Amino acid sequence: MAEIVWSSEAETNLLAIHAYIADDNPAVADRIIRDLVEATQRLREFPASGRFVEELREQGVREIIVAPYHIAYDLRGDVVEILKVWHGKRLLRPEEIRA
Repeated sequence: MAEIVWSSEAETNLLAIHAYIADDNPAVADRIIRDLVEATQRLREFPASGRFVEELREQGVREIIVAPYHIAYDLRGDVVEILKVWHGKRLLRPEEIRA
């Protein structure tokens, strides 16, 4: 079973998403963050289940999608590091992800 570790950038992303949504509806913000975190739990048993991020395939960066958000992660042995969380309408630039 893999260990899930959140990078400081990914944690900051979650806080920013929560703050943005909470301005209109704190309960929805809480639910979305809970859904995002819970979605990563499947990576404990199936760490390679996410698809490759095309722009970062060579670095081995994968993603799971919890619409409309994307969660990028790196798999190193038995450790899944969550690298970044972003809204799918935003264009991801490869240099934004430290792999």
